[in-house]
Amino acid sequence: MGTMLGGGCIGNDQEQIECNIKPCDTVVLFYAHGPKAMSISFAETIVYGSLTIDYGGGYNSANGVFTAPHEGLYLFTSQVCIQPGHYAYTGITKEGVVFQASLVGLNNDYTCSSMQAAINMRVGEKVWVHATNSSKIYESRESKCSFSGMLIKP
Repeated sequence: MGTMLGGGCIGNDQEQIECNIKPCDTVVLFYAHGPKAMSISFAETIVYGSLTIDYGGGYNSANGVFTAPHEGLYLFTSQVCIQPGHYAYTGITKEGVVFQASLVGLNNDYTCSSMQAAINMRVGEKVWVHATNSSKIYESRESKCSFSGMLIKP
């Protein structure tokens, strides 16, 4: 079986054997922005209500949680922005374990911070972005707060 772009399978012999057994073109990709709340309490999930891209159906815009529809290695990214004098403490979390964390703030300018995390996932496992401390975020046309993810290796 080929890849999404029409090429053949690449990799070592074991990967090629696996590719012939199961499809190589499994696509899981989402991009969400537009946080529903700008003041976020400690441990609160940031719910991004605007789902711009959703292949694979894993992101839930009602609760802000991504549920893996396929097993594999995923890459998740998050960006949060703040207004002058505010701060945001956030983390990309899988099943309650923070895989990546970020702190942005307490300066005199509008600022954004992004983070990424590569995470092995099993079907049904969950990932979300939450506040690791009370935070105040900001979004405008020029400064998007977002959460995205993609399956990079099934």
